[in-house]
Amino acid sequence: MILAGTAEYRDIDLPPIGAVKANIEALYDLLTDPARSDLTKAQCVALHDPADPAALLSALDAAAAEAEDLLLFYYAGHGLVDPAGTELRLAVHTTARNSFWTAVPFHDVAAVLQRSAAHAKVVILDCCYSGLALQKVPYLRRLGRLSPDDLDTDGLFVLTASAADWFAASPEGKRHTAFTGELLGVLRAGVASQDRLLALDAVFPAVRARLMAAGQAEPQKEDRNTAGRLALVRNAAYRKEPAAPPPRDLSLCRALLVGTGTYDDPALPPLPSAPRGADALAALLSDPLVYGLPSGTCVRLIDPPGVDDVLAAVREMADAATDELLVYLAGHGVPTADGEVGFPVRGFRPDRPRTLVTASDLNAALIGTRARSTVIFADASFSGRLAGSMTGVRNTTILSSSGSHHLARVAGGHGVFTAGLLRILQYGLPHRPEHLTVSDIFEGLTAGSSSGPCHLSILRSQRTYCLFQNRSKTYDPQAPHPCQGGSPTRD
Repeated sequence: MILAGTAEYRDIDLPPIGAVKANIEALYDLLTDPARSDLTKAQCVALHDPADPAALLSALDAAAAEAEDLLLFYYAGHGLVDPAGTELRLAVHTTARNSFWTAVPFHDVAAVLQRSAAHAKVVILDCCYSGLALQKVPYLRRLGRLSPDDLDTDGLFVLTASAADWFAASPEGKRHTAFTGELLGVLRAGVASQDRLLALDAVFPAVRARLMAAGQAEPQKEDRNTAGRLALVRNAAYRKEPAAPPPRDLSLCRALLVGTGTYDDPALPPLPSAPRGADALAALLSDPLVYGLPSGTCVRLIDPPGVDDVLAAVREMADAATDELLVYLAGHGVPTADGEVGFPVRGFRPDRPRTLVTASDLNAALIGTRARSTVIFADASFSGRLAGSMTGVRNTTILSSSGSHHLARVAGGHGVFTAGLLRILQYGLPHRPEHLTVSDIFEGLTAGSSSGPCHLSILRSQRTYCLFQNRSKTYDPQAPHPCQGGSPTRD
């Protein structure tokens, strides 16, 4: 772990932030306290006022080379932005405010993280404009021109003190900065739940609630795969009694299932598994023992002829949903010229305009939704690229069948990914709570080698959303309900 921060600056235009030193000391003491955590002092480095970018990056690189399980990077100090307004830069002691190249570009931090073999990577940034770092998350796999498999880990969790265009505060007279002060408060007090360990998924909404109540900047987060279930400390507010699941009105939920298996372009072979997957998923979503969507709330769109047909359906369902919105996309996926993923419609031909539903198209169609959460299941080649374009949709969870590589296997009449998804929904997962989240489904898919590669992205989610009944006869009735005070964690 690297706990870094810059409190003092040589440039008089960068005022000192005295609370940074206290932040690092308090986090160091908390995370290495044997009564609260299993982390040791030997695993944690406190780096005060790094002299230059090389000092900070060298310390991080050394930690990244040694880390096998967890790599954590915390930074507090001034956050700067390059002239283009697209790159977050972390100020060090010799940084000059008007010379952006004297600060550490987050791109370099991301490159060091990408090289590490650690199973889980956690980034916590307490600085102005820190939300800009989230824009680098989708591209971590491609930095350094390494293949996606080089970052095939348990995941990545990024927590920032502010949005990309906002400030982080250090209130006058307070020992800590606003964000880290509340983070410390949650780590010390815990979150009331049945979880003995305090998962990062539970920490974020608690910190956010405290900051919002204090009128401070809204923190942001993004996580991949199962990193949100990582716990840094024990839960001081652990309780034995289970909490009852909250009541839900399923008439406020919507599902759109798109399966494209027929194409005008002879270069795209038919995919009869895609419509079959949409039909089978619709049947399960209508089953009250799985999800229980009322009639009229689940719409299938089979072999849509044009892009506008898909986007109109997406917008209609996004406008109608006020609880949960589920979108299923199955068919061919192709890479676009700008590195996105596109989903061909039936009328697709390379020489025809607007015959490809791009990830940016989906983002624009979903951006105004009133849904509390949006879940996207994507069974298509290159579907792992979806997360990089979903920049405007909050509380979004994306479970995709692949990263930047092809997926062409079929099992039992369905794509391998969809076959695994349907199997879990139909039969459940043993030794899990009565209700399954998408994170549970992801772990169930990746636990079996026959399910193929898949990727989970959780974008700026404020809580863990419960989706499906667990039909396993051996589910754990004592496991906490995932909508109450945190997520299940590994012991």
